Amino acid sequence: NKKSFCRYYFTKNDNVKYVIYKVYKPEELSERLNITCFDDDGSTALVSPSGELIIKSENWSFPADFFKYYDSSSVKEEMLAKLNKSSSVGMSLDGDYKGNYLFVTELFYAGAYIVGIVPEDALSGDLYSITPIATWIFLVLWLLVVVLTIYFYGAEKKARESDELRDAKILAEKASRAKSDFLADMSHEIRTPINAIIGMNEMILREGTEAEVKGYAENIDKASHNLLGIINDILDLSKVESGKMEIVEQEYHLSDVLSTVINMIKMKAEQKNLEFRFDINPSTPDNLEGDDIRIGQIMINLLNNAVKYTENGYIMLGVDGETIDNRFNLRISVKDSGIGIKEENIPLLFDVFKRFDVQKNHSIEGTGLGLAITSNMVKLMNGNIEVNSVYGKGTEFIITLPQKITGKEVVGDLNDKSDEIMNSKYEYKESFTAPEAEILVVDDNAMNLMVVTSLLKKTKIKVTTCNSGADALRAMMKQSFDVILLDHMMPVMDGVETLRYAREMKNNLCEDTPVIVLTANAVSGVREKYLADGFDDYLSKPVDSAELEQMLMKYIPVEKLIISDGSAADNEEDDESDNETYIDSQVGIGYCGGMEELYIDILGIFCDMYDENTKTLESNYSDADWKNYAVNIHALKGNALNIGAEKLNKLSLELELAAKAIVADDNAAANLALIEEKHPQMLKLYKKTLNAAKKYMEENK
Repeated sequence: NKKSFCRYYFTKNDNVKYVIYKVYKPEELSERLNITCFDDDGSTALVSPSGELIIKSENWSFPADFFKYYDSSSVKEEMLAKLNKSSSVGMSLDGDYKGNYLFVTELFYAGAYIVGIVPEDALSGDLYSITPIATWIFLVLWLLVVVLTIYFYGAEKKARESDELRDAKILAEKASRAKSDFLADMSHEIRTPINAIIGMNEMILREGTEAEVKGYAENIDKASHNLLGIINDILDLSKVESGKMEIVEQEYHLSDVLSTVINMIKMKAEQKNLEFRFDINPSTPDNLEGDDIRIGQIMINLLNNAVKYTENGYIMLGVDGETIDNRFNLRISVKDSGIGIKEENIPLLFDVFKRFDVQKNHSIEGTGLGLAITSNMVKLMNGNIEVNSVYGKGTEFIITLPQKITGKEVVGDLNDKSDEIMNSKYEYKESFTAPEAEILVVDDNAMNLMVVTSLLKKTKIKVTTCNSGADALRAMMKQSFDVILLDHMMPVMDGVETLRYAREMKNNLCEDTPVIVLTANAVSGVREKYLADGFDDYLSKPVDSAELEQMLMKYIPVEKLIISDGSAADNEEDDESDNETYIDSQVGIGYCGGMEELYIDILGIFCDMYDENTKTLESNYSDADWKNYAVNIHALKGNALNIGAEKLNKLSLELELAAKAIVADDNAAANLALIEEKHPQMLKLYKKTLNAAKKYMEENK
């Protein structure tokens, strides 16, 4: 076998001179070749083209006559024929070797074949292993189908629930709008007759001479304001629920708030023969920054409740606190000796419309809104409210509110101040007179027109009235007015439509006239809505005479105003001591290097600039142009200091800082409120300073 392999492998050729070869033993060669087949499940061998066995693998398990079978049968011819087309072939065997599979591949470099015989069971083993894999794949796919089915079902359910939630949200929004519309309508319908009652009753209080009649009028005033308080509670609740209740912080005097509250409650306590005690720490800071309106409302709500639920004994208001740096934690305590609250009811105390022991307290009036509103206002001001109560013995509410200290004054003793206010009778004094001013009042309700006209009687303003939007437009084409008060809810053409037509009307003589909406609609967010509609300001019904006068003072040209002390704003005659209040000539002369002549010249320049400055500042204010307002008020501040007008200088500085804060969006709402309050004061002070400067110049020519 060795020689035949070598003879075959190294073919004889005439060109061959010699052949070098090495002879291996078959077992050694088999080990070196290390031919394996199907991880040793098959047997392999090296076979010559003639079918002779050259080398067999160590694991060869077939009989030696296999090669005779291979050589004698058609297997070899079939395999060789297939090898002419491919480098390796395979086929199933039959006969004695059935159940086996034959592989053959040609070794081109050796002119021999590698033959492999593998049991078909070994070949199908991989196929059998595919079965569990396929089964697992099927199971995974089936599980995936189940998961997808569940997912799509859940997605469909979620989408259905989402649709239901969306529908529910739409219904809730519709319900909320319906509630707001109802509150607006109710507010309008109730406030309109209350406006007439309070307004006409105000005229009785002003002009009545009989003590008995005025006594009746005072009772009507109390009752109508109590009714108005209930309406305001409902509207405040609407603001709380809609998140539109605003906290407007500004500087205030705590003593003023306390005096007002004490005198309001003292009367109610006396009517029930209750002792009204108040324990107010005299060293409590008086100059604070916060929402004094809401703080007063909180105290009044709690004290009103104390009066309601106390049949005998006392109610007490306590005020003190703790100072930390420039902050003051204001502590308000309201205590009574009334019926008290059961322990299980305390957690429910601040729920809306919640009242306890209804059968026992059926005679006590109230909506159950006061404490809910109070609790929400305290939270909005970052405060805290506590309740201590013993059923049958009394209750104490403790409120803590953080406030900013803005000055060094303290509250002091309020007894004298409170008694002084309590002992004073009703007395009206107009804030100003303006005989040259003309206003237009538009309202479809004749009683409302009469109320406004009557309330303004002593101001001597010329009032023109119209009972429809169309009449108002015709009036605007005939003459110019200083201010227009325009009702909203009117038939055919309401106030908003009237204003829109007026703005578009070409021959409107009141194109630049401030238009103030006069409305009984007082729900949350309504002021902002009216301002967005183009109105310059908002005044709610029932009309408060003081608010009405303050509003008109804000918009009537300053030269037409005569302040309440009887001196004309345009022709004020200040005495010498009054001049000292507005200008300090020694300070001004000091800024002029001690030269009085130069000081007088500067006073002249100050007076000459008055008309242009006021016109510019009024324009900036009306247009809400706070950037230029800050620039122009800054200039006035410097001019005021140069002539020794320290009051005007300080007020101008305050307005300048507020305008700059608005531009920087730093607590804009509070600073806007400050400017709205103090801009008219600045104009009046500017006018008084002008008159003082003129008088000094005349006396020192």
